[in-house]
Amino acid sequence: MLTIILSVIILFVESNIARAFSMARTLSIIRFRSEPSDVKDIGFIFFAVASGLASGVGLCGYGMLFVIILYIVLFLLEKRKAFVPKNIRKTLKIMIYENLNYQHAFDDIIEKYTKSYKLTKIKTTDLGSLFELVYSV
Repeated sequence: MLTIILSVIILFVESNIARAFSMARTLSIIRFRSEPSDVKDIGFIFFAVASGLASGVGLCGYGMLFVIILYIVLFLLEKRKAFVPKNIRKTLKIMIYENLNYQHAFDDIIEKYTKSYKLTKIKTTDLGSLFELVYSV
């Protein structure tokens, strides 16, 4: 997906210095506040920039052709389940008061809504008045 998008961006920029600097400025505006959870998200950002570039430089016909072709490619990839993640691990943090019994307090509900889980860390916070339980689910 990214190879198609980047080659189209190169075709739209051509050898125009102003377009190249405007593309660099556009991509520098996009700032990731956190790590993207999936490479697919970055691909869609570049897809939106490339289609906007096509209409911005007056190549609307080529831009529409690019969008249609990429939608067909994305549709075929989705049918082959290329975007389905193989293994998703997330972190669950639970804060409880120190006077509560935290051992096995959340096991039944976490077991009900997850495939697997593991208590990875227990630490005190807020000057010892709270426990932070960190699960890998």
